[in-house]
Amino acid sequence: MRYLVTMTIDVEEVPDFKPRKNPQADLAKVKETAPSKEVNRPSPPPSPSEKLTYGIKEAGAVLGVGRTFLYALIKDGTLPVVKLKGRTLIPVHALQALLDKLQRH
Repeated sequence: MRYLVTMTIDVEEVPDFKPRKNPQADLAKVKETAPSKEVNRPSPPPSPSEKLTYGIKEAGAVLGVGRTFLYALIKDGTLPVVKLKGRTLIPVHALQALLDKLQRH
């Protein structure tokens, strides 16, 4: 079931209604007089170039390969990993070494 609701407002009912000539100037005045609040925002996450390790998904995205291929590289010892509380982490320098090795061949 659909209902159509309409509402009308008479301008005369709104007290002190005055159309603004320059609303942008009024907005600028409000911004100037408003106290500035410092917002304590958390720092942004490090960019990928600042990371020390990648997870399997991230490493796959960086290299452009799937996780099955990454696990195969890890299993045959081509790609060294670090285990941390059940997570498999791949050091950035290991990815760079793998790429350098592949470029030489």
